[in-house]
Amino acid sequence: MNCFFFSSLQFFYLSMSVGVLSRSALIAAIYKRSLSFSSRSRKQFPTSQLVGHISSDVSRIDVCMGLFHMSWATPIQLAAILAILVLQIGPSSLAGVGFILMLLPLQIAAMGLMFSLRMKVVSWTDKRTRKTQEVLQGVKLLKLFGWEEAFLSIIDRFRVKELNLLHKALVVLAASLALANSFPLLGSVIAFVTYSAMGHGAGNPEAVFTSLSLFNLLGLPLLILPIALGSIADARSGIQRLEKVFEAEVVEEQDEIFVDSTLDASIRVTKSSWVWEPNNADDGDQEKKPDNPIADLSIDDQKNPTHPNPANVTSSFRLTDIEMDIKRGSLTAIVGPIASGKSSLIQALIGEMQQISGSPPSFGGQVSYCPQNAWIQNDTIRDNIIFGSEMDEKRYQAVIHAACLQADLDMLPQGDMTLIGEKGINLSGGQKQRINIARSIYFISDIILFDDPLSAVDAHVAKHVFEHAIRGSNYTAGHSGIGNQTKILVTHALHLLPKVDEIICMNDGKIQERGTFDELLAAGGTFCALYRDFAGGQHQQNDTANQTPEKAETEISTKSPTEKDHNQSLDDRVDHIPKNEPSGKIEGDDDLNQMQQEERVTGSVPWSVYKHLFTAGNGKWLGPLLVISVVFEQSAVVLSSYWLVWWQNAKLQISQATYMGVYASLGIFQTLSGFAMGAVGVTIGFYASKNLHHGALKAITRAPLAFFDTTPLGRIMNRLSKDVDSIDNKLNDSMRMVLTTLSQVIGAIILIGITSRYFLLAMAGVTAGCWLLASFYRPSARDIQRLNNLLRSKLYAQFTESLNGITTIKAYGMKAKSIVKHCRLLDHETRAYYLTAVNQQWLGIRLEGFGSILVFIVAIISVAQAGSINPSQIGLILTYVQTISQSLSWLVRQIAEVENSLNSVERVLWYQKNVPQEAAALLPDTDPDATWPSGGSIQFDSIVMSYRPGLPQVLKGLSIDVGAGEKIGVVGRTGAGKSSLMLALFRTTELESGSIKIDGVNIREIGLDRLRRSISIIPQDAILFEGTIRTNLDPFDEYDDQSLWDALSRSGLNQKNASLGETKEKYGLDSVIEDEGVNLSVGERNLVSLARALVKNSKIIVLDEATASVDFETDAKIQETIRKEFGEKTLLCIAHRLRTVINYDKIVVMDGGRAVEIGTPLALYDQETGIFRNMCESSSITRQDIVSSRGAHPLAGDT
Repeated sequence: MNCFFFSSLQFFYLSMSVGVLSRSALIAAIYKRSLSFSSRSRKQFPTSQLVGHISSDVSRIDVCMGLFHMSWATPIQLAAILAILVLQIGPSSLAGVGFILMLLPLQIAAMGLMFSLRMKVVSWTDKRTRKTQEVLQGVKLLKLFGWEEAFLSIIDRFRVKELNLLHKALVVLAASLALANSFPLLGSVIAFVTYSAMGHGAGNPEAVFTSLSLFNLLGLPLLILPIALGSIADARSGIQRLEKVFEAEVVEEQDEIFVDSTLDASIRVTKSSWVWEPNNADDGDQEKKPDNPIADLSIDDQKNPTHPNPANVTSSFRLTDIEMDIKRGSLTAIVGPIASGKSSLIQALIGEMQQISGSPPSFGGQVSYCPQNAWIQNDTIRDNIIFGSEMDEKRYQAVIHAACLQADLDMLPQGDMTLIGEKGINLSGGQKQRINIARSIYFISDIILFDDPLSAVDAHVAKHVFEHAIRGSNYTAGHSGIGNQTKILVTHALHLLPKVDEIICMNDGKIQERGTFDELLAAGGTFCALYRDFAGGQHQQNDTANQTPEKAETEISTKSPTEKDHNQSLDDRVDHIPKNEPSGKIEGDDDLNQMQQEERVTGSVPWSVYKHLFTAGNGKWLGPLLVISVVFEQSAVVLSSYWLVWWQNAKLQISQATYMGVYASLGIFQTLSGFAMGAVGVTIGFYASKNLHHGALKAITRAPLAFFDTTPLGRIMNRLSKDVDSIDNKLNDSMRMVLTTLSQVIGAIILIGITSRYFLLAMAGVTAGCWLLASFYRPSARDIQRLNNLLRSKLYAQFTESLNGITTIKAYGMKAKSIVKHCRLLDHETRAYYLTAVNQQWLGIRLEGFGSILVFIVAIISVAQAGSINPSQIGLILTYVQTISQSLSWLVRQIAEVENSLNSVERVLWYQKNVPQEAAALLPDTDPDATWPSGGSIQFDSIVMSYRPGLPQVLKGLSIDVGAGEKIGVVGRTGAGKSSLMLALFRTTELESGSIKIDGVNIREIGLDRLRRSISIIPQDAILFEGTIRTNLDPFDEYDDQSLWDALSRSGLNQKNASLGETKEKYGLDSVIEDEGVNLSVGERNLVSLARALVKNSKIIVLDEATASVDFETDAKIQETIRKEFGEKTLLCIAHRLRTVINYDKIVVMDGGRAVEIGTPLALYDQETGIFRNMCESSSITRQDIVSSRGAHPLAGDT
């Protein structure tokens, strides 16, 4: 017996080791494969879905590796037991085993049904995690619009559909397990009834109880068989899903960027065409279509469009017949109207678009790339710039100067060693872009591709960066070759074009014109029209370059992410710098700008976790049902065994038929009770999973934005995917096994204890030994699991981060280094994971030893009491002591597994209980009626604000009166407190003192959702959600189609540039928006953001540097729409371009958290020593410019 158990343990150890290695290999292979995905494949498999594959599908394959061999070993065990049974009770045993075999097809059918349900479950799991990640990425917008609860309800509906299917699958599994647990009893019932019916009566005790012991030996393999088959079904579904990943289209290494060092040009493209792949590709794979949450959830109030739908957003934008021959060492600018194909051309060059004709582009040297949307790693500033290259101090300092970063670094306590948050959350858009620029010029390359990096920075900084980083000044050119490369620059800064060597003008996916600045102006074509319409004001702004760049923009936040709000533009986040620090550097806290470390709990899982799990699972009502079903099941087991003893001894004066009938009834009752126990258990698990997930997600969405500044998205997603999956599946299985095994042990102890009280003494000693072993095992197993969870979070964060920046990684040729980093993190996580398998075997071999000791002691006791115990009772004792021996070992391990799984509950509960929360969403007693605000007046009365207690104040007694319908421009130097004013208005940061009233109502007395949904904002970063234009404008069907079409038309989104004679509709309400709106240009995304404000039709509109990152054409469109559509609205605008607010009713000049100047633009300009006058002169704005601009404004007031 010991040899069998020890061999089994070694078998399970080797199987689990194979599972661990398979898991590691698969995760690494998925990561490596995903780095080579084509653009089509990246749309088909977004990052959130790939995270789901490595967290769920790979884990299922891992579990299957540990159980797979039981699927063929179990039939061998069954055949051996059957042969021995035939020797004991003859052909009667065939009836019992035959009955079991007749039931096996039911098990197989149950596994097939469970496989089908599992496939549907993982589909909804993918949708849930995908939508969750999208919501977390866009949480800033959700808060500003008051959409948290509504999007939470969408995820909850996904979750309910997922759990409903999972509940059905687990009920099927419960029925299968109940049947498997009853196989020994049912088989013995049929065998003994047949044995008695064949004239053997109750039989002799030796044969009967030996046979009963053999039937009980069937229990473990028959219990494991459905679990093994279920794991195979799960693994099969996982493999099928992973097959799609490994069969997805990839771009081979040699096809990404072709370098020919002998080429006489830097870049050569010959008559080539490219196309963006639509999501609904030809193969019809459903996973390629973006999820429309409303359609997926079958919400029945869908509207039929009242307008025909124009060309779909994903209708394959093309670049046609592109020919380029870029000279070495030249600077080439790419310009054109909005959505003309400028950025697409850069993407085509680096292999992101599908080429449909012509030869691949040829490059005359190594390429570096600066993307339009800056990609920042969760690393130090230095490592983001160096990006895996060797450190060259001289070159590095030249790059810092060229990218205008020195003043920013001087503000930080750790300088360039300051850790940047995930996606650069503690940086402004301008800072992120300048780090991207620094990376591209530090990297030793021959060709640099700049995709519109200047739109995100102020004019002064743009001039400096253009001269030193892009064009290359004498200063930078003298440092290690910086400035000597060939450069291609996508730009909207048309005033810089006279300084470039060549201009390529794009329109509608084609190169419309090409030549020098003077040649294109003389030609009078598309470029000339574009330059005439949009370059006028830029030349005047160019004069501001005479300012010192360090004075022009010093943006980096010197405040910890926990001390700032994500909504802040970060130009204002240096307000708290102590004035007595001449260098501007904050001393003291070395962790000032670092991300918050993930909490690691130590010690045993507290009872409060068990209590919360019980409460979340509706244990108050379902718990008693569970206990009753367990009692009934074990009562049937004990009674059936004693009934067999009584039958042997003919203790009751009843017929053989009655003995047989009662024995069979007890077997059936045990099966039904076992199923009831399983069904109630999975129902408790269903409610617990549902409520825990909802509670954690609700707490996360109601957290202040500062929480997201300090918590990596990968960490949050790890808890809402892997930990939730563990609660859904692993915890449920472990708790069911604990309950089943514990009830078996208790039942067996009661049954044997009634017969021999000496057994209880032996049992107490063995139990004490098992508990001692468990006391060693549980702490190590628990802490190893916690360590594994932490390391897994880091792995997922790196996985997500690198896939989000795959375009940059590929362009720099850094795939190999990224894979090495990933494998290093994977190895660290695998070490902890592997220890769990080793730890379990350490426990198992010692528990089996105690079990063998127990069997030996009971055998001695039975021999010693042979005179007082009849043979039937001795047979019963020896039969069930083996059950106890097996079950005790399994019980201790499963208790430890429950505690390990409870780490996931603990981690999810931590978010639910410990994440800081914003104020109440709704205050029914004090919220104003639906007509509020009717006017739109705002009073800022002596408001004082800091980002948290103990930090310097960023608003210091600020008082401003804004009349209903007034247009207010808020200007000021960097760090003056402009964005802090907007944060206070939306209550993303609460006031320390003072008040803000809208139409006389103190906003502190209003629920946050009521407040935020009453105000509109056009933010700097336009965030779009996967779906359609309709769902992005009106996610919850609050407006009719006519209103949406009207907003779409007035925003200018569905028209092309009128000056170029193109007015056809381009987009419709049902045009598809891909993840993060990647299939729209940056300018188009801002127009969607403008359309949102038009749909809301709020009385108060806030523009928080809404045009800071867009081209001048889009800026002009937005400003024109503002003048036409918001004439009667109250407008607050944080000015990025001073010229956009000189026609407003009032200007508020802020400095040091105070409003130092308030008045009309002309009145402030006439103050010769005033700050506004100085700002205007620095931007070459004259008094006549102000007069002219206000004359053009139909709503301009008196001056």
